[in-house]
Amino acid sequence: MKFSSEIITGSAAVILVAFITFIPHELQTYLINTIEQLLNALFNVFLPSSSLFDTRIFVSNLGHLLVFCILGFTAGRFGKRYSVFTLMTVLVIIAITSELAQFFTAGREPSMSDLVINLTAVSAGIMAYLKRNQLKSSSTGPH
Repeated sequence: MKFSSEIITGSAAVILVAFITFIPHELQTYLINTIEQLLNALFNVFLPSSSLFDTRIFVSNLGHLLVFCILGFTAGRFGKRYSVFTLMTVLVIIAITSELAQFFTAGREPSMSDLVINLTAVSAGIMAYLKRNQLKSSSTGPH
C-alpha cells in the first residue's frame, strides 16, 4: 500500500497536536523550565531587566503557535480536495478538542487564551500555505 505525502504529513501533524495536548504535566513543566532558562540567559544578555518579559508565558504561547501553525500549513495541502471552509471547520474542531481534552489530563486545564492562539495559528498556517501556492503558481505562469 502506497501512502501519499499528504496522508503522511497530515497524520504527523495530528500526532504532534495529540502529543502536545496529552503531554504529562511533569514533562510539560520540565520542557518549559528548560526553554525558559535558555531564554532567560539569552534575554539577560540583551535585556538586563528581564522582569518586563515573562518567558514562561512566551514559551507556552510559542508552543501553541508553532504546533497549530504547522497543523494549518499541513492542512492547506488538502486544499485541492476540500474547500477552505471544510478545512477550517475540521481545524476549529481539532483546536477546541485539544483544549477540552486537557480536562482529562492530570495537571492540565483548558484555556480560552490558548484556544484563541490555536485558532489564530491554524488560520495563519492555512493562509501561509495558500499564499505560498499563489506565489508559486504566479512565478511558474506565462510571462
